[in-house]
Amino acid sequence: MQQTPPPTDKMKALAMRLADENEVTLNGELTSFRECKTFIDKYMQIQAPTARMIAAAESAAKRYK
Repeated sequence: MQQTPPPTDKMKALAMRLADENEVTLNGELTSFRECKTFIDKYMQIQAPTARMIAAAESAAKRYK
């Protein structure tokens, strides 16, 4: 019988932060990789790129044309 792998520590930390920000309760989502990923995907919001991200992209674009 195969067990699903546990989520990584970074995934757990992100899931807990998202639960706090969205005022939801984690109900076993930290026990398996798949459930944790599903929770993160559900509550992760697409954010605008930071100035540092834009600068890095522009630098790469100039460098590699």
